[in-house]
Amino acid sequence: MALRTEAEIQRAHDLLVGVILGEAGVGLVDRQHTTLSIAASVLCWALQHDHNIQFGTLLRELEQEIKDKTGYVFGEVRSHPE
Repeated sequence: MALRTEAEIQRAHDLLVGVILGEAGVGLVDRQHTTLSIAASVLCWALQHDHNIQFGTLLRELEQEIKDKTGYVFGEVRSHPE
């Protein structure tokens, strides 16, 4: 499985944050703003930024809830065929 480079992920993060903060001159409707905010949060998690831990926190809570309710524990990631 191929992954984006750290530079590509950082560039996407910076672009999204610029748009969300209104620094890019692009207007957003509420739904777009929400979607881009979620995407930026995921990128912060992937880049291990400590200023935005929302996605990582939600992910841990979701995994714990699944474990508590079903006993299922997520294991190794399986690569998907391209």
